[in-house]
Amino acid sequence: MTAERPEALDGVHEAFLAEPDAPLPDLVRPVVADSWRRSLRLGVDPVAHAPIEFNDSSLAAYRDAHPLAPLMPLVRSLLAEDAEEAGHIVAVGDAQGRLLWVEGHRGLRGRAEAMHFVAGALWSEGGAGTNAPGTALATRKPVQIAASEHFGLQVHPWSCVAAPVRDPLSGELLGVVDLTGGAELAGPRSLALVRACASAMESQLLAAARERAAWESTRPTVIGVPRRPAAARLRRARRRRRPRGGRRRAARGGAPVAQRRRPRALDGVRLRSRRRRRLAAPRAGAALRLAEAVHGPRARPAARARLTAPTA
Repeated sequence: MTAERPEALDGVHEAFLAEPDAPLPDLVRPVVADSWRRSLRLGVDPVAHAPIEFNDSSLAAYRDAHPLAPLMPLVRSLLAEDAEEAGHIVAVGDAQGRLLWVEGHRGLRGRAEAMHFVAGALWSEGGAGTNAPGTALATRKPVQIAASEHFGLQVHPWSCVAAPVRDPLSGELLGVVDLTGGAELAGPRSLALVRACASAMESQLLAAARERAAWESTRPTVIGVPRRPAAARLRRARRRRRPRGGRRRAARGGAPVAQRRRPRALDGVRLRSRRRRRLAAPRAGAALRLAEAVHGPRARPAARARLTAPTA
C-alpha cells in the first residue's frame, strides 16, 4: 500500500457510509469492499467500540481449556519476544473472533485499550466490522487491513495482519493469530510472518495429534509384559467371578473332584425336620420343668423318656 492510498480511502469510506449502494472505486480492494458490505448487513456501528464478551475470571477459564493454549509459547517465541523493538501487538483469538491473548508492545497496548482491543473483546466482523482478525475468520484466509480499510472509524490509525488457524486433521477453524501496529506494519513481510506463524501452529497441532495416536496404538507394559487387550481382561474377570459349577478341589491341592449334590426332593424333607426340632425344643424343656415342679426331681427322668420316645 502506498503512502497516498490511506488518505484517498478516507473519502471513499465516508462516501460508502453515506451511500452504501453506490459502486466503489477500484481503489478499494475486493476483500475490503466485501467486508464493508458484510459489516453493514450485520448492523455494525462504525463509531462504536468492540463489545467485551469475557470478564477476567471467565476469560481465564475459557482460554486455559482452549486448544490454542498449548501453542502460546510458540507464538511468543515467533512474534512476541521482539514486539517491543518491532513495535507491534500480538493477539490470538478463538474461532468466533473473541481475543484471548493480547501481548506485545506495552505502549501500543495502552493505546489499543481505548478502542477495546483487549483480551475478552469480540473482534469478529459482526462485533467490530472490517478488521484483520475478523475478516481472516470470515474469509478463512490470511488478510491485511490497513488504516481506512477498517470499517470502524476509531481503528483508522491502525494497521493489522492476521491468519486463521485450523485443526490440521479435521480442517475445523480453531482461531486466528494477529499482528497490530501503526502504518509501518502494513506490507507483505508482516503478512508473510503471520502466515508462517499460523502454519507453525498447525504443524505443532499435527505433531501432537500424531503423538497421541501413536501412544494410543501401543499398549502400556508392566515389567516388560504387554498389557492384555480390554476384551481379554473383561473375559478373564468374568471367569474369576463365575461360580465353580459344582467342582471343588481335593485337600492339599489334589485333582478336582465332582461334588455330590443331594436330590432336590430331600431338601424340603430335611428343612421340615430341622424346623420341627427347633419348635419342639422349647416345648420339651417347659414340660420337663413342669413335671419336676409337680412330682419332684424323681419325675424328670420318666418325663424325659416319654418326651423323647419316638412316635408312630
